[in-house]
Parts: sequence; C-alpha cells; structure tokens
Amino acid sequence: MINIQIENIGKVKEANIILEGVSVIAGLNGTGKSTIAKSVFASVNARRNILDKTRSDRKLSIDDRIIRWMDQNNNLSGDYYMDITQELATHILESFENEKWNKKDIPKNIENIIEEYCQNNRLSDQGIEEVSEYIVTVLCRTMDEYVNFFVEQYYQSVFKNQITPIRGKGQSSVHYYKKTEDERIIESSVAIKDNKLNIVGKPLIFQQENAVYIETYSVLDFCEETGRRTRRGSYLNRMTLPARELLNSLTEEKVLSYDEQQKVELNEKIAQDIVEQVTHGYLRKNQNGSLEFLDKEAEEKIEFSNMSAGLKIFTILQQLIGNYSLKKGDVLVVDEPEVNLHPTWQVVLAEILVRVYKELGIYILVNSHSPYFIRAIEVKMAKYGCALQGHYYYMEQNDDGFVCKDVSHNTEVIYETLYRPLNEL
Repeated sequence: MINIQIENIGKVKEANIILEGVSVIAGLNGTGKSTIAKSVFASVNARRNILDKTRSDRKLSIDDRIIRWMDQNNNLSGDYYMDITQELATHILESFENEKWNKKDIPKNIENIIEEYCQNNRLSDQGIEEVSEYIVTVLCRTMDEYVNFFVEQYYQSVFKNQITPIRGKGQSSVHYYKKTEDERIIESSVAIKDNKLNIVGKPLIFQQENAVYIETYSVLDFCEETGRRTRRGSYLNRMTLPARELLNSLTEEKVLSYDEQQKVELNEKIAQDIVEQVTHGYLRKNQNGSLEFLDKEAEEKIEFSNMSAGLKIFTILQQLIGNYSLKKGDVLVVDEPEVNLHPTWQVVLAEILVRVYKELGIYILVNSHSPYFIRAIEVKMAKYGCALQGHYYYMEQNDDGFVCKDVSHNTEVIYETLYRPLNEL
C-alpha cells in the first residue's frame, strides 16, 4: 500500500491518496486532478537510479574540469584529447570507489594519480593543485546533497518549474508513505517554498517501484516525428518528462531476471487479450529503432496518424504490459483515459485496468470525469472480488483552491455532479 499526501500545490490545497488497488479521482475540468497525478508520479519516481545519477554527475564534473585544465596546459588533437581526459576521470572515480579512500587521503591520492598519468603520457601537470582541489570538492559531496539535487530536479521537470501554489504563498509539500508486504514502513517527504525544494527528514536513496504516467494526448503521435532523425531532438524536447519516460518504456527491450521470467506469462495473457478484444495488432520496432503499429489481420503497417485516437490507449497499455515495463508494486497513472472512447470501450478499458491490478499487483491511479468509466471501475472491482481495494475521490472547491475528498463510501456524490448537465437538459 502506498499513501501520497499533498498540500498546497497548484490549485490543490489538500489531497490524501491511497494506492492499494484502483484509485479514481473524479471532478470537473481545472480542479487539480492532473496536479495530483503529477505529484504521485514524481513522488514515486524522483528517487529512481539515484546512485547511477550520482556517479554520472561526478564523472561528468571531473571530466569537464580535467578537459579545461588539459586545454590550458597541453596542445592535444581532438580525439586523443577526449580519450585521455575521459580515461583519467574514470580512473580517479573508480579508484575512489573501489579503494574506499579516507577523506583526509583524497587530495594526495588525486594528485598522485594525475601526476603518474601525466608522466606516463608525457603531459604537463602544471596547475595540478587547482584541479585536484576541485575534484576533492566533487568527491566529498555527500549523498544527501546529491539526493536533494536530483529529487528537486525531477519534481521541477515534471511540473515545468511551476510547483508552487497558483494563488497565494506558503509552503507546499508531498509526503510519500509505503507499507511493504513484510510490514516495513518507508517514508519520504519534500517541502517546497518559493519554488525551491528540500527533503524533510532522512533522504531515501533506493527505490523498488516504478511509476508510468499516460497523459491525455497519445505519445504515439510523436513516434512518426521522432523517427525522422533530422528532427528527432526538437520533438523530444517538446515532450513532457512523463511522455519521454513513457516512450522509453514502450521501446525498452528489458532483460528479465529468473524470478521475473516466471511471472511474465501473466503479463502476456492480458496483453494478448487486449490484442484479441480491441487492437488486433501490436507495436514493433522498425529498422530505424522507432515504433510502428502492425495490423495483425491485414499484416501491414498502420501509420499512427491513421489510427483512431481511442485505439492508442489500448495499444500503449498492451505494450507496457507485454514488455514487462510494469511489474508487481509499480504504479500506473492514467489521466482521463475515457477521452476519445465510446462508452462501450470505456467499460472494456475499466475491466482491463482492474485486471492489471488484480492479476499483476500493479497499483492504478486514474483521473476521470466520465460517470460511465467510473461506474465501470466500481462494478468490475466488485466482479473481481477487490471492491475494498478501490478508493474514490472527488475534487471539491474550498475557498480559493480545491480539496480532494475521499468519497469511497458515498460515490453518489461523483455521479450527481457528473450527470447534472444531462439531467438539466
């Protein structure tokens, strides 16, 4: 079970979201549903690959400083120049990690490595003290500093540097709470003030679960453009962070562990059911490494621009499940999936999402303003014997913001609001 508590972000004054099955946030447009979805997504993923990111950042910083130092003291050609700077930076970092240097020995160890390297390659070591001092600073940065830096960077990227309240001032916060199957408690909090984020309490480094966010527009619409290499960079830059990560998940060829391989049949069964019920085709990589859709019956490629908008959400789900991008304990966030779906397909999608939770153990968070879809979630959760793991929320206006109210025991509040325009007609 995962619990995300949100305060004072965007239009949202307060939200307390429980993920232990399928959770639905209902409400009108512009009430903060997507803000909550982004907060949940960021709180789960912000700590992902922190150790790898830290090592890459240290390597990049050291490499960049050595390049500038070498450039000042040596006359080297381009390729050789890049090779030796990267080799030296790697050697310093690996020695630091593998030999477990004491802090007091770091300056001397760095100078010894650089001096020896320069002697062996007939390079000048003039100004070695200055470059060594900078590398010491990089290596002595604490893991807490790096965690805070990367977590803030992730949140700011998700929210496009607009994480503070839309109206008024004050502190914003997101609190992540997880209770594992063996009853362990994992917690992490961030506080944001004046668009500056700080971690509250002890930073968490390791992360097991992953979050995937499917936004209202289809990331598949970018695939035709990203496949054209001359414009690939510009289109990737236009995509949101969740969309870029989703595209990576769709194209990823994951190497499964032994344990994962034993469970993959469950994923394949749901993916195959989607093929037979809805898509009648599948995604594949072309010779350029870009995605394309192959119609199984016609045995021909269908351009994404020629696919129905409603078909794309099923195609994305099919790929994520089939290539094991989603596994037990992960979080799937879907923003208004009913967009472009006929009510009949809304019911089909609701059942697929319930099965994804029930059979694969993946937590689902869905934003919606469709009474058809929300009711279908309720009915299917009961059908699969997991009604108690369903949580339903309604965005209620409160002064100059919105509060996410838990209405799991009174979902009629949702239907009364969403059916009102039809009843008034």
